[in-house]
Amino acid sequence: MLLDDFKLQPRARNPWEAMDLGIIILRDSIRQIAIATLLAFCVPLVLILVFFRHHPDWALYLVWWLKPLYDRFYLAVFGARVFGGQLSLKDQLRAGSRVFTSGLFAGLTLLRLDPVRSYNLPVYVLERLKGKARWDRASILNRAYRGHSASLTLAGLHFETVLLLGFWGMIVLLAPENTDLSLDRIFLAEESPGWTSWIPVLLYAIAVMIVEPLYVASGFALYLNRRIDLEGWDIEIRFRQMASRLAATVAAGMLAIVLLPAVARAQSESVPTYVDVNEATRTVESVYQMEEFTGEKVSTRWDWRGDEPEPVEPDVETVSQWSRFFERTGQTLAAAFKVIVIIALLMLAVWIYRSGRLVSWFQRTPPAENLPAEVAGLDIRRESLPDDIAESARQLLAAGDRTGALSLLYRGALSVLVHRDRIEIAPSSTEGEVVRQVRSAKMACTRYFTTLTGAWTQTAYGHRQVADPELARLIDGFDTSLSGAS
Repeated sequence: MLLDDFKLQPRARNPWEAMDLGIIILRDSIRQIAIATLLAFCVPLVLILVFFRHHPDWALYLVWWLKPLYDRFYLAVFGARVFGGQLSLKDQLRAGSRVFTSGLFAGLTLLRLDPVRSYNLPVYVLERLKGKARWDRASILNRAYRGHSASLTLAGLHFETVLLLGFWGMIVLLAPENTDLSLDRIFLAEESPGWTSWIPVLLYAIAVMIVEPLYVASGFALYLNRRIDLEGWDIEIRFRQMASRLAATVAAGMLAIVLLPAVARAQSESVPTYVDVNEATRTVESVYQMEEFTGEKVSTRWDWRGDEPEPVEPDVETVSQWSRFFERTGQTLAAAFKVIVIIALLMLAVWIYRSGRLVSWFQRTPPAENLPAEVAGLDIRRESLPDDIAESARQLLAAGDRTGALSLLYRGALSVLVHRDRIEIAPSSTEGEVVRQVRSAKMACTRYFTTLTGAWTQTAYGHRQVADPELARLIDGFDTSLSGAS
């Protein structure tokens, strides 16, 4: 994303105004959106109709489920439009090959029900961040405008529902008299009612085709507004424009200096006008004296209340059919939820395995006879250390032996980690490797041990003595930090 090619007016907007800006982005990109709809929406829709021709309920579910796939094609078009270009058919085909590496699998599984999907989507598609950087960026973005984005998702759902009901009402009104389009027959029939069962699928697909580009464009505009707030794009772009128009600015300044006396003379000759307060008061009072603002008027009328409605007996057969319909729908949703849970658990297991964050209670504690007696040439046996390490180090510091005091603290810390907390430290481990092991074990003394290691390496290898106040703080914190190390 190059700011030099930014096509929108760079200014911070109200969140609702920013979402309205998405309509303008969509309007300016309508031709490219038509191409993206043909590629990303119509092709999958045809495949769904072919492979699920005997299961229209599953087809309807898949049209909804694949929304993250459509969104990525639409966002690629909007991004190119805002940042100085247009995607041709060839460019969109090339962009389609990158869709599957822009977090599509996560978008179809763990993040499928994300209420701020269109707001976070540019982080995946345009910034193409991965791992921790992506999550950090999303968390910063969601500190603001998350509620507005969720409202946008809810509004899109309502728009789809209204369009679907409107299309359905139009079909019912225009259908021949001998065509049975009742919902009971389409959804509750034990056998497939034929081509009429595909009407809701096609109508819903049309509703998604209309609403989804608008939903993505508004979420993208909200994302741009958040980036302007965070990074000051408006200021940066303004400065770049000022630098590019420096010569014209200088000329305009010179012209202003020349015309300044004439402007001042014209302003001095202008005569201010004043409003007569008494005249305004009389005008207001005359308005209040008009007939429209005085008097009272009482009117009565007759309203026809109609005939008393006759009691309607419940249709037992219809109730039974609707019960079977909800039962089948519940079974379908339960099966889909089961698949989602299994996929989520598999992804969690892969993440735990690849990140190395195995739970510590799965690891075996090494027996005492296998514990090292030395680490990096330092004796860490308990019998080689005094009972009160902190007090002994304090005495060495008082005697002027800073290196001895620091060495005693470091050996004592290693001994505690190895013998009491059973951290697996090899005898050949370096100071940096030990620090990494303590951090991976998430010990409570991690910060203290890191500071102590830095002071020890500075003294032992850098030959730079630690100041007495800092060494005194390390001595005072030894018992406090290492008493809760595990």
